[in-house]
Amino acid sequence: MDENREPTMTCTLKNAFITKSVLSKDKSVIESIEVAHQGLSISDGK
Repeated sequence: MDENREPTMTCTLKNAFITKSVLSKDKSVIESIEVAHQGLSISDGK
């Protein structure tokens, strides 16, 4: 993100799904996720 909180790049996943997630001890926050996908494209955020 830039100083105006606008994205500078956008990542798009094709056929993505979560394979693993780690929750906080009280299960109120997702600390991390692992994602499997069949393709990734990166484009300019504008």
